[in-house]
Amino acid sequence: MEILTNLYLSENQQVIYCVFKPIVWYFKTIGFVVQNRLF
Repeated sequence: MEILTNLYLSENQQVIYCVFKPIVWYFKTIGFVVQNRLF
């Protein structure tokens, strides 16, 4: 968690946010679809 916090507080905060937000959204969407198919 410390590494993620350091990255978040770094100069590249905006770049990291723009890169990781779509990735997180993508995996959340995949997880949602998988859950709907399983249950």
